[in-house]
Amino acid sequence: MISKKYISLFIVLLSFINLEAQQVVIDQLIRNLNATTLLQKTDQKELIEEFLNVSQKGRFGGADDLKLYLEVNSPDNDISEILRNQKDDGSWPDINYADKSNSSWSPKLHALRFQVMAKSYKTPTSAYYLSKELSAALHKAMNYWFREKLVCPNWWYNDVGIPMYMGPGFLLLKDELNPDEKAEAQRVMKRKVYRATGQNKVWDAGNAVMYALLSDNLPLAVSSRDSIVSEIYITIQEGLQPDYSYHQHGPQLQFGNYGLAFISSMAYWANIFSGTSLAFDAAIMKYLRDYLLQGIQWPVWKGNMDAGACARQVFQNAQKSKPYVLLVAVSNMTRTDSIFANQFSRFIRENFLRPDIKNTLEGHKYFWRSEYGIHRTASWYASVRMNSNRTKGVEMTNRENLQGFYSADGVMSILVDGDEYNNIFPIWNWRRLPGLTAQDGVQATVDYSSQRSGFVGGVSDGISGAEAMIVKHDGLTAYKSYFFIRGVITCLGAGISTSYNFPVYTSLNQPLLKGPVTYLASNSKGERILSKDAELVDDKIKAVYHNKVGYYLLQPAKLHLNNQLQKGNWALIADFYKDIPDSGRVFNLFIEHGHKPENASYAYCILPGIAKKQLTDFVQQPAIKVLSNTTQCQAVTDNTESICQAVFYAPDSVSFGTLEIHSLNGGLMMMERTGNGKLKITVEDPVQKLDDYVLELSGMYSGQGATYDANRNKTRIIIPLPRKEGFEGSSVSIEISSKTPGWR
Repeated sequence: MISKKYISLFIVLLSFINLEAQQVVIDQLIRNLNATTLLQKTDQKELIEEFLNVSQKGRFGGADDLKLYLEVNSPDNDISEILRNQKDDGSWPDINYADKSNSSWSPKLHALRFQVMAKSYKTPTSAYYLSKELSAALHKAMNYWFREKLVCPNWWYNDVGIPMYMGPGFLLLKDELNPDEKAEAQRVMKRKVYRATGQNKVWDAGNAVMYALLSDNLPLAVSSRDSIVSEIYITIQEGLQPDYSYHQHGPQLQFGNYGLAFISSMAYWANIFSGTSLAFDAAIMKYLRDYLLQGIQWPVWKGNMDAGACARQVFQNAQKSKPYVLLVAVSNMTRTDSIFANQFSRFIRENFLRPDIKNTLEGHKYFWRSEYGIHRTASWYASVRMNSNRTKGVEMTNRENLQGFYSADGVMSILVDGDEYNNIFPIWNWRRLPGLTAQDGVQATVDYSSQRSGFVGGVSDGISGAEAMIVKHDGLTAYKSYFFIRGVITCLGAGISTSYNFPVYTSLNQPLLKGPVTYLASNSKGERILSKDAELVDDKIKAVYHNKVGYYLLQPAKLHLNNQLQKGNWALIADFYKDIPDSGRVFNLFIEHGHKPENASYAYCILPGIAKKQLTDFVQQPAIKVLSNTTQCQAVTDNTESICQAVFYAPDSVSFGTLEIHSLNGGLMMMERTGNGKLKITVEDPVQKLDDYVLELSGMYSGQGATYDANRNKTRIIIPLPRKEGFEGSSVSIEISSKTPGWR
């Protein structure tokens, strides 16, 4: 019989072995984290400089934009300057430690510099590797923070931001911290108790992992890892959506803010846990991969993020910095999900290494959960940003995005080079955003989500598509549609009315001026060149060309065209900029509908990525024909009548060649002749309440949902619509065959 003494010794031995095993995992996690912290995310000198420049070395930007400052090794001369300017107490004179701002809190730069210094101290190729001078400066910087115990009015910096920025530095220096410093570092990192959701929860749990590693607490590291993983799932609440868009702060598109932080954090932690018992499993990695490939990579064009995807963070350099953050995430995914490295590498190659080559991510995608449509070709990009009474268009939080009242009311970004709108925000006329119909004079509603219409949607078969919305905002009503067919964007507007005695305008585009502006008018021969600093108001203009994009009016309109200098201030965009004047020349093209219009309309085509000669040819023989432009139906077809796209705001009919199409319950529809008497029909319910989409076609057809009425020579087609929670508003395609002799 085994004595109690030996049993006790055995238990002690098992406990010791268990602690040893736990320490092995902790040490491996610390090595992984430190290696990731020290890893130079790019070897290209130009990209290193870009990372430092777009983050303004930690001064301004979103949470993850600022981290670009930490993703590359700062040049030795930058470290020398940091050391030279540090005061004896460990602070820096260019940081306002008394700052009480909610956004871009100045003392955060102290935390960022601490990690930058720690990276140089632990990087073998740095001139300051294990430098006594740098070590002393690091301890001074640490102890200043510990001593002052600075608090920001915005909880996020106290509970999330500062621990996130300082934690990797603490772990790099873990073996050099004295007991008091370690205790203070743990105080900074200790997890706060609050009910976070979405990406805020991920940030919080990530900080808890670093606290656990600093404290040699594997059970806490495991539970915190599980908390991170618990946010990787499809939801209709805040988080990753069924269409692979991302929501936070309600049903609001957050690709460029919280959604970017989500994939950045998840790819980072996947890398940290890789090779250990805590590694993410295959199902979790698939969610991240699908979000990257089917979601967040779509609004990035030639290394620039669509302004419509930046959410409230319309900051300096935002369109450049956010794709760089995504680049780091993709690089992390390449290491942990190497089977799909080729697809990740394509994103890196086409956006950063060779942005001059043709884009290969092509097609039309409508994110029905976020009411955001994207069309990509080999040579150009366009997006339509919308919102309804089901979603929140944009937000103004922490006095950021102060002008964005209407930036989700049908705004259409058009990119060829990619930098068409870069840093344009302070000089933009925010009532003339590209694609926007808006009125001057009216006081914008403080609530950015005051769109009252429920008719907002998009139809897509993955190749072509269309978006449409009824705008009901601040007394303005407008029926707006956007059709993407054969390299041409056709924009129709009807029922434009307002209850106020203010002028109403529809903007075709408002990018930065790049090169000459030419135009064609019906009362003159040949093209004309717009003079420098000119403004032209004319109802005879029929076509305009600027920077690889052509514009063609399908109906006469009073058109405003100018290329003048516009001035502004970054303080008008976000309070934390204080006073930063800016100016630049802008291309402006917009239609005037008059004061207090009733049932006004517009119709125009945009041809991105073309030469001037192609616009001239289009004017002589337009490739698009408008079938209807009313508050009942807006529809277009191409000149071969091979494809028809229609928006039925109510039951109505439209002719497509010899074919009569009647929608019995409204919605968006796309019909394409695919040959051999076959029709491909794609439909979508923009109200998201219908069980079925019901059409009647003249003639006899067979196929899914088709019933022929011989007495009327009509075929009724009933197409079941998605009713699964989270999939309402997504598109459905079917194919039918004509049984009518001589059908065309």
